[in-house]
Amino acid sequence: MINVERTKSSGIGSVACANRLAGQISVELLVVIGFLMLVLIPILSIGYNAIYGETWRLDVRQSGTVATAIVTAANHLALAGEGSTTTYTVYLPSRVRELKTNNKELTITVDTPQLGLVDQVAVADVKLQLDPAYNWEDTTGTYLLKLSYVNGRVFITRFE
Repeated sequence: MINVERTKSSGIGSVACANRLAGQISVELLVVIGFLMLVLIPILSIGYNAIYGETWRLDVRQSGTVATAIVTAANHLALAGEGSTTTYTVYLPSRVRELKTNNKELTITVDTPQLGLVDQVAVADVKLQLDPAYNWEDTTGTYLLKLSYVNGRVFITRFE
């Protein structure tokens, strides 16, 4: 049989034991926080890239939709006849670098981080012409476009 004696503590040993216990709790807390950071940082990084790193795909799709909508409106103007006009509100995403026309083609150029410059092309039934009074490069944001069918072509101008 083991004989254990209880002695009255003077307080010095109990303070050292309490300090050691508080130190152990602090180290355990640091280990838990470190583990959580080790797990959370990669998850947040992957999530950020998944959400914000792929927005260029939306910009490309939206630019293609805008090009198609403008061409559709131009085709309707041609059907309405000479002198017809319409206005159209469009939103061009932040990655749009240029709008240009080449005879019956409307091209919206989008700058993407993965693919570089991507052209969204829509082909109309009539000739298209952008108003040369405006700079059609780095055109982003919401614009009111005026489309007019004159002399067998649709003239596209914008209001700011």
